[in-house]
Parts: sequence; C-alpha cells; structure tokens
Amino acid sequence: SSCVKHPPLSVWTLSSQPTQPSALFTTIMSSLLLEQYLESVEALPSDLHRNFALMRELDDQAEAESRRLDTTCREFLDELGHISPEERKRKLTKIQSAFKSTLELSDQKVSLAVQTYETVRYRCRNLHWLHLG
Repeated sequence: SSCVKHPPLSVWTLSSQPTQPSALFTTIMSSLLLEQYLESVEALPSDLHRNFALMRELDDQAEAESRRLDTTCREFLDELGHISPEERKRKLTKIQSAFKSTLELSDQKVSLAVQTYETVRYRCRNLHWLHLG
C-alpha cells in the first residue's frame, strides 16, 4: 500500500496567503488612474462652457417669454371689461400657455445647473480620491 505524502502545512499556508501588490504595480496603476482622470478633466472646461452657454440661452428665452407674458397680462387687464366671455377664455388660455412655457424653460435651466454642479463635484471627488490613494 502506497501512502501519498502531502507537503508540510507551512507550504500550504504560505501559498494560500494573498500577496501584496508590488510597488511597481501600484505605481503603474496610480499612473494609469491619474492619466485617465486628467483626460476626463481636460474636457471639463469645454463641458462647463457649453453648459453655461446653454443656461444663458435658456435664461434669455425665459426672459423673452416672461416679457411676452407680462405684455399679454397687461393687455388682458386693459381689455377685461370690453371683451366677450369667449375672448376672455381664449386670452386666459394664452396666458396660461405662456406661463407654462416660462416655467418649463426655468426648470430646464435649474436641471442643467444641477447637472453641471454634479459633474464638477464628481471630478473633485475623483481628484480627492487620487490624492488620498
């Protein structure tokens, strides 16, 4: 009868231990992460410029819509005693539509501002993580 010999316990223990990454590996990974981060940050100024330009455009549109709304409301109030109920209803519907349009433009602007903030916040967190890592 042949007996199978197993290696000593110390060999099993050593081979099952997780190995620490080498300094070279850590340096390479850090370098790759930094390079990847820098590439993403390079696009940040153009992303911010585009978002701020779009916010400005939305703001201009909302201002123009708000001026039209103001004019429509003033005309409505000036004509209130001289128009038929049907005309009054039509003008109120027009005012309501202009108000909704202004509100939608403002909501888009706020949404874009939040998106821009989150983009910058995400990039700052990544930079902080790289600094600590």
